[in-house]
Amino acid sequence: MKLAKWAKSKRSGIDPAERGTMVHHAIEALLKGEPAQLPQSLMGFYESVLPILKGITHVASEICCYHPDGYAGRADCLALVDGELTLLDWKTTTKPFLYGSVDEYLAEIQNWDNRIAEARQQERDHVLSAAAAAKLVRKIQGHRSRVMSDLERRTDYLMQLAAYARALEHTYGLTIDRAQIVLILPDQPAMVVAMKHGSIRLMFEQFRERLDSYAIQALQKGGDSHE
Repeated sequence: MKLAKWAKSKRSGIDPAERGTMVHHAIEALLKGEPAQLPQSLMGFYESVLPILKGITHVASEICCYHPDGYAGRADCLALVDGELTLLDWKTTTKPFLYGSVDEYLAEIQNWDNRIAEARQQERDHVLSAAAAAKLVRKIQGHRSRVMSDLERRTDYLMQLAAYARALEHTYGLTIDRAQIVLILPDQPAMVVAMKHGSIRLMFEQFRERLDSYAIQALQKGGDSHE
């Protein structure tokens, strides 16, 4: 699968990082009322995000910000969406999220957990041999891991977005109660995952926990190097 994705990117002549930069620049130009230039191979991404761009009022792009927790960055876009100040984060990808909500992810994970429990019960009841049950469990675990991995990707994106929201608030004295991840996909409508105040707060708390974890790991490594 990875080899196929690599071959596809090689045929287009544009690697994913360069593709993301080019699409970001095109979006920024469009929001400023300037002509956007993209190679034909990336027009599918342009068409994916265009309906969203037409529905917002641009405020600022590529906004530098920092936070006293010890991080800084550059947020993609602030815009008015339905009249409300909204932080937007553009993600150019060929991989849409599997589900629209966390509840759907959790339900699917529970479904695979139930399937694993059933397979092990069938082994105990001698409906399946140990080898057949183990093979089935491995297959189910593969499906479960795929869902978990995608949920982690989604959570990482949302934590990053919440961190930008808090950094913008600190740097510029803003209040940001709405934020959106926009997955820009080739040849299909962009996928939007929105957060409001409560979700931003929860995601930022998770982000701070991760920062604390990184800091502890760094201190431990520093201590080990001096032993």
